[in-house]
Amino acid sequence: RPHATREEIFEEIAKSKFSVTTMRGEWPGAFPCESWALKTPVFAAGGSMGGMIEDGVSGVLSLDGVKRLYEDRALYRRIQEEGYKRYLDEYATEAVGDRCLRVFDGLVQDKMEEVWEELRWHDPQEKASENKRVVVRFAPSNVKPLRIGLQIPKAGTFSKMVWGDEILAEGLADALSQLDIVDQAVVYTPVTIHSNLDLVLSFYPYPETLFVPEAANFWWLQAGVLQDESLSKIDAAIALYEDFFAAGTGVAKWLRQYEREAAFMLMGADLGIYRPYPPMPQYRHNIVFIGNNYGRDEILERYLLPLVPLGLRIYGSGWEDVPELGEAFLGSIHPREVPKVYSSAKIVLSVHKSWHARMDIPTTRLWEATACGAAVVSDPVSLGKQIFGDAIVWSEGRRDLVEKVQFLLENDGARQALKARARLHALRTGGFQSQAVLLLSRYGRVADPEARSRERLKRLCERGEKLASKGSTSEARACYEVALQLDPASGEAANGLGAVLWAEGRQQQALEFFRRAVENDPGNADALYNLVVAAHQTGALDLLERTLRSVLSTDPTRVDVLPILADVEIRRGRTREAESLLERAIRLEPDNQEARRVLEDLRRSRARGKMSAAAVTR
Repeated sequence: RPHATREEIFEEIAKSKFSVTTMRGEWPGAFPCESWALKTPVFAAGGSMGGMIEDGVSGVLSLDGVKRLYEDRALYRRIQEEGYKRYLDEYATEAVGDRCLRVFDGLVQDKMEEVWEELRWHDPQEKASENKRVVVRFAPSNVKPLRIGLQIPKAGTFSKMVWGDEILAEGLADALSQLDIVDQAVVYTPVTIHSNLDLVLSFYPYPETLFVPEAANFWWLQAGVLQDESLSKIDAAIALYEDFFAAGTGVAKWLRQYEREAAFMLMGADLGIYRPYPPMPQYRHNIVFIGNNYGRDEILERYLLPLVPLGLRIYGSGWEDVPELGEAFLGSIHPREVPKVYSSAKIVLSVHKSWHARMDIPTTRLWEATACGAAVVSDPVSLGKQIFGDAIVWSEGRRDLVEKVQFLLENDGARQALKARARLHALRTGGFQSQAVLLLSRYGRVADPEARSRERLKRLCERGEKLASKGSTSEARACYEVALQLDPASGEAANGLGAVLWAEGRQQQALEFFRRAVENDPGNADALYNLVVAAHQTGALDLLERTLRSVLSTDPTRVDVLPILADVEIRRGRTREAESLLERAIRLEPDNQEARRVLEDLRRSRARGKMSAAAVTR
């Protein structure tokens, strides 16, 4: 086929029992690597290419070896797996990118001889270990390795129901753990999370998951938690996080209304877990759907019920209350069995939850099923169609779905071609290596703990002020309350909360926060003004006097405070004390005309009072 496209060539490789190369020399070229990637054993008829093809390990070197491929299924699978491992370790996009980073690192640090020795081809017998960690450097080599937490609301579902968040988190944690700058990457829940972490990636926002002030906090918007956008704490949650990652275009757009931007970080699959398995008789279903029932009737009517007559089988939780499914529902399934189901069924059905569809987030099921080499039929999601193209069959459901599924069931060639395209696409775009690298590259911008804390507090107060100016007092209050949890001594946050409480008519509470703001931040002119106005309007002169004297005890030179305290004394009829305070203010600031005017008025008033008393005496 002289004019075959690369995609057609890849399909042929994937369908073949083995591939043949007659290349000689010490470099395998593209064809053997492509065969490794598609798990097709290589017959290197021209020799081992400098030890790259090991007979009976990463390929075969003779016709006798080809014969053994047909006779020994265990050997065939071992060569498949070893070739695929060689592809991932040496020739996948991520592996090549990692080596490029090491070269740049060597150039910058003038260590190219060391880097060359590390990266050059070594004969397999030279290798110290087959399990070397991936080397990716984002910072100088003396930087302490990072401790990373991936936080989900609950865990332990590997022994219970299939729950995608935990599987997703574990896969990303494994990818992060392979990077040399990472000391550990562990999946936590709000019960198990702790403060001894450098970076926390939460799959759900505060307060559904905990915020860890000591760490950099990122939020991956990939789960349907934003249905109720009137949640008063969502503004505070958004202000808390240093960075955001969007698994779809809709959530990125949603975030912009809060004046924050997100980097795109798609879902994926752990290619070490989600890979082709030998078909298992108990899972040889015509069509399979694995997912839990979230009460979306449209899924049932458009996608599930129409396929029941064609042999649909369903695994998951919550479907026992849907009698129309009958024998199609087979109960829950352990997550470790899912790749085997995907590898065994003729067709895998994928349907998005309504929130994912609305937010244009391709579900992780698409990556997991295609990574297993499954023929996948899915409801259309715009971003999913852009990413997967013809590696997945897209359907609007009902009659269109039945026709497309029936065609694939009846045409083994078309189904096998779809499976090959799916597997190839998964190898190109699956895995979590790129997500892991993206996370760490973004962490570098917020690695300074002190700067991070300042910016976090600033965001919360600015957001609170903006919301308060729009009359959204409950949302503004949440921002200021969270800010005070992070920094109880913040005068700006205390003053902002006082202003919100005052607007809500809670004057006594507002007065207390104004006092707190002035004591914590005596130089905050807005807080001082608010305290004076509130105290006068509520008659809280005692509180005002105590606060002002507290400020003066710390800084007796506060020329702005002395006249205010003098005014309190005048209102109480203690003019001598008021005069003394004003005289202090004028000594500190001789040009203070307002203090001079009030002092002169006081003295004239006192003089008039003396003259009146003398007349009465006479």
